[in-house]
Amino acid sequence: MTNSLYKDSYVYHYTNVANIAKILERGLQPTSTHRDSLDKELAAISEEYGAEYPINRLECVFFYPWILNPSTERRFETDDDKLTLGNSREAIVIVNAELVESELYVADFKLFSDAIDFQYMSEPDDAMVSDSKEDALRRYAETTTQVDSFERLDEICSDFHLPEVVIEGAVPTDAIVECILNDKHWTRLLV
Repeated sequence: MTNSLYKDSYVYHYTNVANIAKILERGLQPTSTHRDSLDKELAAISEEYGAEYPINRLECVFFYPWILNPSTERRFETDDDKLTLGNSREAIVIVNAELVESELYVADFKLFSDAIDFQYMSEPDDAMVSDSKEDALRRYAETTTQVDSFERLDEICSDFHLPEVVIEGAVPTDAIVECILNDKHWTRLLV
C-alpha cells in the first residue's frame, strides 16, 4: 500500500461495489438501516442518563479512521498493493474530511455493535465489552468525542475498541479522494 492512501484528514467508508456509481454522482448520503430503532433508543438513553450526545445517527455517514485489517480491526499496513480483504463486492471510498463542512466525531463502534448483538442475546458473550444493551448505548453516547484537529485523530481513536468517524449530514462528491474496489486485489479507482 502506498502512503498516499493515508493522510491525517482521510477517512474510509466501506460499501458495496454496486453503490459506487451513485456515490460518485451524489456523494455519501445518510441511509436508513436495520439499526434505525437502536439509533432512536440511543437518543432516549442519552437523555435519560444526561449524556450530551451531540449527533443524530439517523442523519450520519460512518467511516473508519484507517483501512481495517479484518483480523485485528486495526490499521492495515503492507508494502504492496495487494490487500486481499473482505469479499469481491466490497469497496472503500476514501474521503478527505477537511473538505466536509460538518462537524466530525469519533465513537466506539464496538459498543454500538454490542447493542446490535443484544437485540438477539440476553447475556453478553466473550467478544462483547458491554453488560447490556442499555450499558452499550449509554457508554457509546457518553464517549462520543468531537474531532477538533486531525492531528489528534489517532490519539482520540486509541481510546476506543473499534473507532468510527461519524459525520452528520451528507458528504459532497468533491470530498471523495478515490475509491478502492476489491476484485481479487484492491484496485485503485481515481476519482
